[in-house]
Amino acid sequence: MGVVKSVNNGRAVVALRNTLKTGDYVEFLSTGLEDRPFKVTEILNENGRLIEFGKNEDAVSIPAQEGLRENDLVRRKVKAE
Repeated sequence: MGVVKSVNNGRAVVALRNTLKTGDYVEFLSTGLEDRPFKVTEILNENGRLIEFGKNEDAVSIPAQEGLRENDLVRRKVKAE
């Protein structure tokens, strides 16, 4: 769904490759963060304005989990059937 471009002050800037909505659960593909779903509680656009969703090719800012690093991958959490 995206790539972490930077992490600063508890927020991650993510370059999206798909849509991301407030309330979505994602996983960060990073050492120590595997299989730890994270609920996206807010999304800010490039101007720092609160938005409900981001789309392909947007760069958005979301709250970051401790341990997240630049170039980590973000994927949508797949619900168990």
